[in-house]
Amino acid sequence: VYCGPSPTPTLVPVCDVYEDFEGAFPPSGWTIQTSGYGNQWDATDIQSFSGSFSAYSNFFAGDHDEWLISPSVDLTQFTWPEFRFAWFASYYWMVDPIDNADLIVQISVDGGTSWTPLWSEHDYGEFSTWFWYQETISLEPYKTESDVKLAFQYVGNDAAPVFVDVVGVCESDEPLVPVPATGFTGLAFLLIVIGVITRRIQRKN
Repeated sequence: VYCGPSPTPTLVPVCDVYEDFEGAFPPSGWTIQTSGYGNQWDATDIQSFSGSFSAYSNFFAGDHDEWLISPSVDLTQFTWPEFRFAWFASYYWMVDPIDNADLIVQISVDGGTSWTPLWSEHDYGEFSTWFWYQETISLEPYKTESDVKLAFQYVGNDAAPVFVDVVGVCESDEPLVPVPATGFTGLAFLLIVIGVITRRIQRKN
């Protein structure tokens, strides 16, 4: 059943940090780190929640650990800070029945020297494969910190690509993306990925 194209999100980038990955990659102030097989974060037009591009890290049949790290943020300027982002991933390859990788949001309060996990796709509960979701994480416990970095970590082995878009550090009452996306783009992407998965199964057999 085709219900028409996904609505175009109406963006209100009123956040102190806002990134939609439409320009150069990595964006100014952002950094990427990679280890293992090194399938590092990049920009892509394969999928996006808004605009033409998102940030993504592809899967690889080998151990890899990929980080996309934000610029430093002074949370003392906020009253009720929140971290907001849209994400797109595979429940099948990352949660159940196959748990081969994780998308993790990490926070650092010392400029990136040490990190603490805040969220992973497992925390969402059951979700649809290849469907855009929006997540909001309260940063209120860290609002006295002046050198905060947030990071997306994709760690795993032979899972599926992950995508993030419209990332922001915002006040809790300031909208970032008020209009949600639908699952139509996820359905189109699923048709593309089916061929990749089929080839992978044939390779293993």
